[in-house]
Amino acid sequence: MRSQRHPGSGGTPASVRAWLRLWRLSALWHRYTVEGLDHIIDGGPKLIVGYHGRLLAWDLCILTTILHDRLGYLPHGVVHGAFAAGPVGRVVDELGFVTSDGPKMADAVARGEHLLVAPGGDREACRSHRDRYRVDWGERHGYLRLAIRHRLPIVPVAASGVDDTYIGLHNGHALGRRLAMPGRLPVWLAFGPLGLCPFSPPFPARIHQIVGEPIDLWEHGAPSADDRDTLERLHSRVTEAVQALLDRATATAALGRQSTEHWVERAPGRKSTGSKEHRVERAPGQRSTGSRVKGAPDQKNAARHDERYRDARVHPR
Repeated sequence: MRSQRHPGSGGTPASVRAWLRLWRLSALWHRYTVEGLDHIIDGGPKLIVGYHGRLLAWDLCILTTILHDRLGYLPHGVVHGAFAAGPVGRVVDELGFVTSDGPKMADAVARGEHLLVAPGGDREACRSHRDRYRVDWGERHGYLRLAIRHRLPIVPVAASGVDDTYIGLHNGHALGRRLAMPGRLPVWLAFGPLGLCPFSPPFPARIHQIVGEPIDLWEHGAPSADDRDTLERLHSRVTEAVQALLDRATATAALGRQSTEHWVERAPGRKSTGSKEHRVERAPGQRSTGSRVKGAPDQKNAARHDERYRDARVHPR
């Protein structure tokens, strides 16, 4: 039984339905696309480890809706401990999110469900606009201990556009530390198109997400969660993988076109073009950029390609 399904409650909780609606709309606002989704879909449970964009992990939140549509549940995000209590804590619990490694997380892994974490947290989320698209996890090794404890491969994820959603004026993480904020919360001043964050919506930056190949932490022998040298080595490997995805995504965005290596998957009813090596998925209703992709099938064969890859698209619910 999936974590967001409550027996006797009539199905999906209202909080989950609201989450799905919010982030599906966000996918349209940001013209979201994703490639490499099969790295998550195929196989057993995994730890999805991603870069944290400005204020919110936009691409990761949108990714949860796609995985919900494909797998029937929201991946279990690891969130800040400040969200564990009160009414917010109840919503966090209904969404299947967790604040620490405990029985709920172990049960999720036993059911074969994915976990999701953004180790950068407010270090990456609340920075100056001059400091963008740079992985900054410090010495946060908790995600590695989590992966080792539950024997999970790590799937790196990063996206372009996520650091262009708000214009940050300073380092909110550092200021929060200097002011000794409770719960180590950041103090961050930033602006959106209509004014001060969080009262303004984000800028409609185009988000293109790349899911990397799973990283096998056991490739060179069984790692120890208590061996600092091992953790440092694995930490470097994962952060380098995420940074490489960031560089690749932002380089593609800078060129103003999709990579010529991907299938371009559009909403139902739109034609599909591209080569056969990878796929790029778009949010429902999203328009094409109009660019021509190398190796694209002609219009005569487009319907056949649409039918073949229909199950790979993002469908509205």
